[in-house]
Amino acid sequence: MKRALIILSLLVVPSCALAGQAPIAVSTSDRCGAGHRGCVPQLVREFMHVGYTLLPETSSATVSQYAHACASRPDWRQLCLADPATVLSRLGLTSED
Repeated sequence: MKRALIILSLLVVPSCALAGQAPIAVSTSDRCGAGHRGCVPQLVREFMHVGYTLLPETSSATVSQYAHACASRPDWRQLCLADPATVLSRLGLTSED
């Protein structure tokens, strides 16, 4: 029985490869989630990195809100880099949140 399964697997696997099926694509950071939902834009990821660097004791939820605010408001971007605490206060948050 074991030998029959091995022979069957050797016959089935190559036939799938010869059937013209495309290989499974590996997900990248630009292609994530079902229908590409749930992806974070590159600018938000960059501001999240800035937030984790400049606000090391802050929760990830607060850093995420900071990053989304900085990415979506071009007029805040210099302030986001220079004074992240002011940006948090504009959002009604503190670094302890």
